[in-house]
Amino acid sequence: MEKIKTWNYYHALALALSSLGIYVGLGLQLSVGVAVISFAYFIALHWSWMKQQRPFGGFAFWLTFLRLVLILILAWHFATLEPIVIFWIALVAMLADGVDGWLARYFQTESDFGAYLDMESDAFFVCTMSSILYLNNYFGAWILAIGFLRYGYVLWIYLLRQNHKKEGPNRYATPIAGFLFISLLTPFVLEANWYEPIVGFASALVCASFGYGFSTLWRVES
Repeated sequence: MEKIKTWNYYHALALALSSLGIYVGLGLQLSVGVAVISFAYFIALHWSWMKQQRPFGGFAFWLTFLRLVLILILAWHFATLEPIVIFWIALVAMLADGVDGWLARYFQTESDFGAYLDMESDAFFVCTMSSILYLNNYFGAWILAIGFLRYGYVLWIYLLRQNHKKEGPNRYATPIAGFLFISLLTPFVLEANWYEPIVGFASALVCASFGYGFSTLWRVES
């Protein structure tokens, strides 16, 4: 678990720094390169465990991996895709989330590796969609703060040496995350007077959720 947390910190740091590529004209290319290297390293760290599963890695892993590949393809090619195509690719990637967790429970292949791979794939999905919305001029630079919020949160917790603690329960975290995922797709199919308040409200909720999670770290025992 300690190796996973260490990877999680450096993964967050690398992707947070990769956001600078957006400001120097690289678009999402730098983030894609960083993500490919980081996720590949994380998978390689658990190669022995994956060989013990049948099929290799387990069904849940392959669904998460497919979802991650879709997100990477979307991040790399978004500039050449029509909005409706972006919508459908992102929708498939979003709907696959949750199914991989069900598969892991059904086939009893749950693991810290799978949980973190799924969680960081979610974070990269939000990062990618937020960056696309910014680069395609749907929103101003503030949307990038939402996209990279997860990485900033991980870094802040690590630097405060609170990463050994577990957050208190938050029953609203999952539905809020789901609402955020859906909201990030709305600009590709709705008019601005509809999608702007939806994304704004979802962003406010997710900030509140992260704030609550941070506050619980100071109230729980190690």
